[in-house]
Amino acid sequence: MFFKKDKLNSLTRKKLDFDDIFMETTGGKHSDIPESNQERLNVSFSKFTFITPLLLIAVFFIAVVGRVSYLQIKGADYYSSLAKRISSRIEWLLPHRGIIYDRYGIQLVHNIPIYDLIFYPSLSQGKLTTKELKNLAQILKTSPKKIEMEIDKNKNAPFVVLKSNLNTQEVFILKAQKEKWPFLKLRTRERRNYLNGDAFAHILGYVGRITEAELKKYGRNNYLADDSIGKDGIELEYEKLLRGKLGAKSIEISSSRKKIRPIFEKMPHNGANIMLTIDAGLQEEIYQVMEKALKKKGLKAGAAVALDPRDGDVLALASLPSFDSNKLSQGTLSRQELNRLLHSKDSPFLNRVIGGTYPPGSTFKPAVALAALQEKIITPRKTFNCHGYLKIRNIYNPKISYIFHDWKAHGITNLKKAIAQSCDVYFYIVGGGYKNFKGLGIERIKSYAEKLKLGEKSGIDLPGEAKGLIPDKTWKEEVKKQKWYIGDTYHAAIGQGDIALTPLQVADLYSFIANNGILYKPHLLLGIEKTPGGTFDKIKPQILAAPHFKEENLQIVKDGLREAVLTGSSQLLKNLPVAAGAKTGTAQFGDGSKAHAWFAAFAPYDHPKIVLVILAEAGGEGSRTSMPIADEILKWYFNREKH
Repeated sequence: MFFKKDKLNSLTRKKLDFDDIFMETTGGKHSDIPESNQERLNVSFSKFTFITPLLLIAVFFIAVVGRVSYLQIKGADYYSSLAKRISSRIEWLLPHRGIIYDRYGIQLVHNIPIYDLIFYPSLSQGKLTTKELKNLAQILKTSPKKIEMEIDKNKNAPFVVLKSNLNTQEVFILKAQKEKWPFLKLRTRERRNYLNGDAFAHILGYVGRITEAELKKYGRNNYLADDSIGKDGIELEYEKLLRGKLGAKSIEISSSRKKIRPIFEKMPHNGANIMLTIDAGLQEEIYQVMEKALKKKGLKAGAAVALDPRDGDVLALASLPSFDSNKLSQGTLSRQELNRLLHSKDSPFLNRVIGGTYPPGSTFKPAVALAALQEKIITPRKTFNCHGYLKIRNIYNPKISYIFHDWKAHGITNLKKAIAQSCDVYFYIVGGGYKNFKGLGIERIKSYAEKLKLGEKSGIDLPGEAKGLIPDKTWKEEVKKQKWYIGDTYHAAIGQGDIALTPLQVADLYSFIANNGILYKPHLLLGIEKTPGGTFDKIKPQILAAPHFKEENLQIVKDGLREAVLTGSSQLLKNLPVAAGAKTGTAQFGDGSKAHAWFAAFAPYDHPKIVLVILAEAGGEGSRTSMPIADEILKWYFNREKH
C-alpha cells in the first residue's frame, strides 16, 4: 500500500480524488469533506514510493532509445545487407519456339534443350567469395579470375550468364549442389537443330543472338538481352508467330539464401507451330541434283524453284552455294569460317531464287509472244524468214549496218516454231519491228511485263526479295545517261540487254501460262497450329495477277512450249512419265563471252501441278546444263507419285 497505516473512519469513507490525496501535503481544505471529519484524513507518500516508478519508466525509455540508436548507427550495415538478402528474384521463363513442318507433316526443325549457368548478383552482394569462385571454376573448367571478370563486366545487370551450353557433367554437378548455391540458377533454353542444314538453309534461315537494334524493334518486354531471334528465312519472316510470349516468376529469398515462397508466376505462351508448302523430299532431291551437276560442270552457283501453279505453293527452293544453318544457330561456326562466308565472292548467304537478278534470255520470249498476240501485231500464222541474223542499217549513215545474230538460221518461222526452236530473229522483229513491220516497241513490252508482275516484287514470305528490272527509254536516260536505240528493244525482246529478273519471277511467268492466265502469289506458309495438338488452319491462296488475256492466245503460247519438248530445244523431256511444256534459255552477260543457263518447265501439260525453273550461273547453254538437271528432278518427282 502507498498509504500509511492511519485508518479512515468507516463513516467518512467515500471516493477520493487526486486533490484528496494531496490535501495534507498542501494544507488545504477539501470542500467535499465535512470540516469535523477533515482532521481524520491523514494520507501521505514516502520519497521512495514516489521516485521508484519514475525511475523504472526512465530506464525503459533509455533502453529503447539506446537500442534504436545502435540499430541506426552501429548495426546499419549489417541490417541493410540482411534486408537486401531478404529479397525477391525474378526468373524469366522462356517459351518453346514453334516447330516448322513440311506440307506432309515432316518435322524440319527440332528444339534441343541446353543449359546456361546464371548468376544473380543481388543474392550474393554482387560477388562470390574466394572459396565459391575456386569451387565454381573447378566445375566449369576455367579460372576464378575469368569468372570474376565476367561478373564485374556485368555488375549492373540483373543477372550474369557465367557459361552457356553446359555439358552433361557440369549440369549434373551443379544440380546436385543447387542448395549450396542459391545465387546460381540453371536456365533451360532451346537450341534449334535443322533437318539437312545446307539444303534447307535459304528456306528456314536460322536463329542467333539478339542485337540491340532487334531488341528495340521487337520490344524488350518479350526478349532478354542474351535471347535468340530469327535471323533469316522463315525463322525471321515468322518470328512473331514462332517466338511466343515470355513468362516470369518471382521468388522471395531469405537471408539464409533459401527460398521462402513464390510471389507470382506467369507462364510463358509457347510459339505457334507452322506448316510450310515445302515438299521436303523434293527439296532434298533438287538440292542434291543441283549440287552434283554444278560440281561436275565446274560451276559454283545456281538456283532452282518449284511452284504449284494452281495456288502459288512453293514446293521447293534451292540456292547454291549454301551454308549450314545448324552451325550458325548453335554457335559452332568459328569466327574465321564466318568471315570467310561473309566475304566470299560466291555469296552463300544470298538467296538467289528471290534475291539474285539475271537476264532471263529466251525464257522471256513467251511474255513477248503473249503481248504481240493481245495487241494483234501478229497472228499464230504470221511468218518471218530467219537467215540466222537480222541486219539493220543506220538511219543517218546507210553505209553503217548493225548485225543481230541468232543461234542458227531457222528459215520460214511462225510463232509456234519460234517458241519451240527459240528463234531470236522472229522475236527481234516482233519486239522492235523491221522494215515495213511495226513491232511492239519497248513501251508495250514493259507494259505487258508489268501486267505479268515481272520486274517487281511478288511479296513472297521470305526476306531479301529483289525487284528486278524491265528497262525503258526514261530509265536508260536517267540511269545510264544514254539514248535508247532500236538495238535496245531487240535485246529486250529476247530477254537480254538490261532486263533482269529473279528465278522466282521467271517461275511466276510460267505459272501464269500453265494456270491459264491466273497467277497466284508465291508463298511458303501453308497453315498455323493455333492450339497445341490441334489441326493446322490453312492459309488461303491469293491471286497476284489475272490480267485479261484471250484464252486462245494463252493456248497458242502454251502449245509452243509443248512443241519445244516434242520437236524443239527441250526434247530431252520427251521421256518423262507425263507430258510437259518447256523452254530453254541462254542469257549472255558481262562482255557477252559468258552466259547463264536457264530452263523452265511445267507438267503435266493438260493439268499442270508443278512449274520448275533451273538457273546455272555462267552455265552456258540452257539445253546442255540446266535442262538435264530439270529432267532428272521431274523424273524423280513423277516416278515417286507412282509408288
